[in-house]
Amino acid sequence: ASHNHATISNNKVQGQTCNVEATLLKGAIVAQTGREVNIVGNKVWNCQQGIHIEPRLNIGRAVIDHNEVKKMTVGCSCIRVVGSFPNNVATSMSDSVMITNNDLYLDNTGGGVSNIGIRLDATNIYGCRTVHITGNKIDCYYYGIQLNTNTTHDAQIVTLKISDNTLIANASSCLNLDTSVTPHIDISSNTFRTGVYFVDTDHIVATTSSNVSLRNNLFVNWPSGTHAWVRVSTPGGGCQFRGNQFQGVPVANMISTADALDLGRTAPTWVGAQGDIVETPLQIEQGAATSKYVINGYWYDATAAAWKQMRTLTGN
Repeated sequence: ASHNHATISNNKVQGQTCNVEATLLKGAIVAQTGREVNIVGNKVWNCQQGIHIEPRLNIGRAVIDHNEVKKMTVGCSCIRVVGSFPNNVATSMSDSVMITNNDLYLDNTGGGVSNIGIRLDATNIYGCRTVHITGNKIDCYYYGIQLNTNTTHDAQIVTLKISDNTLIANASSCLNLDTSVTPHIDISSNTFRTGVYFVDTDHIVATTSSNVSLRNNLFVNWPSGTHAWVRVSTPGGGCQFRGNQFQGVPVANMISTADALDLGRTAPTWVGAQGDIVETPLQIEQGAATSKYVINGYWYDATAAAWKQMRTLTGN
């Protein structure tokens, strides 16, 4: 129900079973059309759905912090942010959602299909000024974080920041941004590693995307297969790829080969801004003897209106 200020804290919820939604969201903990809600320190186990919120338009704020959501039933979302029916998406936007320091775990119970850690959804055109997903451990059988699960309507978030999380790659993409219209997506300082249910598929996926920034992330391990950690297809203005590290990952599994222009694979083709950098982990020694070099990436020179190579001499 609608409310101005609410705190839901230190509860233990087990055995919630209904997931049939009409006018009301369903979940172990639900806060709908609230002005300000804090959901802190709760334990949700063995339920059909987890923590679901719908912030109020214009002034809605939500904090979901230090909760534990584990061992749920099939088709569950541990945390779901959903919005619907503003009058004008430019002005009717909720303010902010902070999802921080939660421990989310879903195994393959019932086959595990559609078991999602954090789901950012829309039942109509929906806006939120900022969504910060920070400091969480997300080990879920299907998607870890999924944006735009509705194929008809986009969750229009002005700034989406995903930082300092540990995301475990299992049966599907651990971070799926789909064809996002979000103006700024910052994916930084996360640790991505493979889990016990690992399947060879692209695990960070964004298609026809601009303003996707991957900075200072750590990618650990890739058991086998032909897919890759990162697939940002048809990248556009504002995209960055810099400071990322790969440990125990074969070169072939770093950047997707689905598109020759995938972010981090080759020289960018869009018009950048001064100082934009796109690094590549796919260095190959080239050049004449005694002056061979590798290309570490590309930086945008606004004066020349061109991307230029960042080279390092190898000494060979």
